[in-house]
Amino acid sequence: MAADKSLAAVPLGMGVTDSRRSPDGMGWLIGQSFTDTQAVALYKLPLGVKVFSAEFVQKYDLGTASNAQRAVNSLLERDVIDRSNGSFIIVDRFFRIWIRDRQLT
Repeated sequence: MAADKSLAAVPLGMGVTDSRRSPDGMGWLIGQSFTDTQAVALYKLPLGVKVFSAEFVQKYDLGTASNAQRAVNSLLERDVIDRSNGSFIIVDRFFRIWIRDRQLT
């Protein structure tokens, strides 16, 4: 199965683009639990990236800023992320560390 265009710019080391191909590890779980737009937002929000900007939406082929907004709202409603001091954080400490470690590689 080919990687979705919206995930093409997310490095394989982050476990997103290959998540639907290999049912081992957290990358596979992310691919099964979140939409592509949610997964992109989830990986980029902790970096302080402005996921509603036209540049971000275009780079990751999210369609519109409204799509990014819906993805973030869904993550907020599911208590995956929360707002803190004007930015977003991943609520689960271990999940946050796992994503941070993937961003450093």
